[in-house]
Amino acid sequence: LFDWLRVLYSDLRYQISMDGLLSTEFSSMIGVLTGDSASPDLWNAFMSDFRPPPDADDVVLGGVPIGALVQADDVALPSLSPRGLQGKMNYMWDYSAVKFLVINMTKTLAMIQGAIPRGLAPFTLNGVPVSFTNEYSYVGMTFVSDAMNIFARHYARKEKSARSIANVTFSVESFVGTLPPFQGKRLFNARVDPHLTAGCEVALDIDMRLLAPLQKVQHTFLQRLIGLNPKAMRAFCFSETGVLPLAYRRIILAVRYLQYVLSRPADHLVACALRECELMYSQGAPNWLGDLGVVINRMPAYWTRPLWSPLGLDAESVTLLIADITLAAKSHVQNAIDESSKGALLHGRLHTDENGGAVAEPVAFRLYLSLTNPGHRRALAGLLLADSPLADAQLRYADGRGRRKKIPHEWRLCRFCMTDVEDTLHALFVC
Repeated sequence: LFDWLRVLYSDLRYQISMDGLLSTEFSSMIGVLTGDSASPDLWNAFMSDFRPPPDADDVVLGGVPIGALVQADDVALPSLSPRGLQGKMNYMWDYSAVKFLVINMTKTLAMIQGAIPRGLAPFTLNGVPVSFTNEYSYVGMTFVSDAMNIFARHYARKEKSARSIANVTFSVESFVGTLPPFQGKRLFNARVDPHLTAGCEVALDIDMRLLAPLQKVQHTFLQRLIGLNPKAMRAFCFSETGVLPLAYRRIILAVRYLQYVLSRPADHLVACALRECELMYSQGAPNWLGDLGVVINRMPAYWTRPLWSPLGLDAESVTLLIADITLAAKSHVQNAIDESSKGALLHGRLHTDENGGAVAEPVAFRLYLSLTNPGHRRALAGLLLADSPLADAQLRYADGRGRRKKIPHEWRLCRFCMTDVEDTLHALFVC
């Protein structure tokens, strides 16, 4: 193994690929570079013999004891007792000494799910005490032990990251002018959406209060991209851009993960976890499968279907479920538009599909957003989406300073003829 690594490091060459072009080859003077997929693979191979001895207090998933979780050089040691955890930590120290590994003591922490018992002796590594924490991040997921939802801090961190990147994305307008919606959507999908959906396969949205800040980031970004004010109907964010509402998108990704889990062999760790969830669900205990059933059955039912049960699943039924959830998301958007006077001009709208045919598509990127003149594009969007300077839109709301109340619809008269309501159709085709 060492001879192979010496050859690898001595002969390692890199090339940069960009827009179909390749740079000249160059050597890496420090071995495998950060970000190279070979880096975690080499670590996994190096630590493939890390096997803590079996313990009576090991966590058991689907009948399989779990002694440790190892992802490259990130190691988690789960145990159901202080004695068991201390034994694993002793093994970790001895293993590191043999493998010439240095343990980062500042990053090594102990966490207990629930309150820390009084008088509990600290855990140690070679006699050095390990500090307790109530929050820790492992493989991108932040866990807490002092909240009802163990992922509460994960939601908060991802909301902060997504909001920061969304603001930075729009800062390019100071260099290139108004961000075109099509390119803005691509930047949203590439830079913002990954934070809004990070860990959604594991952290299911049982508590909508935790999801609401993430939804606000999505709504604000899309409203600004189209050119709408914050009071505009949220359904327009999705009907005009083709982006699915975040709550539905996160459910779809979670169900796709379930589809992946079902395809794993029985001895795969995630398959063992699924069996454990099925057992807990049958016993009425809180678990991931039960939470998935809650978020699916909580969706507004725009089609006739029975309550979804997580037992007796197969890949085909999960594929059909993904299609049903996508349909529910689109129906949710269309229903919101149909029930609001703001969407009057969009009722019965047809969309040109890839084959040139006219179809009813509630969620799609609309062609008028491709207009190159930002002023024309925003004016047209405002007329279509009840966000124009016309009286029908402006007098819909009370004055922000309390100087004027909301004006009834029939009193929002045209400023010129003073006979009809000043709405889009009246301004364009009547007065």
